[in-house]
Amino acid sequence: MRTVRPRLDDPGETSASTGQGRRPGWVPAAAVWVLACEAMVLVALGVAGLTSSGGPAYLAGPTPMEVLGFRLNPVHSALLLLTGLLACAALWRPVWRRRFAAGQTVAYLLVVVVTLLVGLYGPPDTPWRLGPTDHVLHAVLIVLGVALFPVLAARAPAERRAARRAQPDTPPVTPG
Repeated sequence: MRTVRPRLDDPGETSASTGQGRRPGWVPAAAVWVLACEAMVLVALGVAGLTSSGGPAYLAGPTPMEVLGFRLNPVHSALLLLTGLLACAALWRPVWRRRFAAGQTVAYLLVVVVTLLVGLYGPPDTPWRLGPTDHVLHAVLIVLGVALFPVLAARAPAERRAARRAQPDTPPVTPG
């Protein structure tokens, strides 16, 4: 009798004959760890930016403060903090992870376009004139969203099949 070995990217569905679950692949697990690391970095940058550029320092002049090479103002810091907190929340459910990856890609693509346009055509003293390290950070977030979405989305059909198998067969309800 031939034995079937699970693939590395196997979604981890259960075997119908034995009822035992197969081990999920390392790629989706690595994607979750990458998302967790991204969340920690973004929360740390957001908090550092808010503590250094918020309050009296920002009210004295609307010039962004440099934090670890990033030009962070309160709005930019709040955006990074919000993204990090949403990434933390997305770690709880696979569906949220896929939606977060897609939303992060679209949101930071818009941020890059707006900040580049403001940097090119806006007034010189605007807080949205970000530095090159900020643009690299945003580009990395776009690439992470594009890279994580297909890896996280690859598990969707198996999860739907498992959910259908777990639901008991119930007869349709007739209005009466």
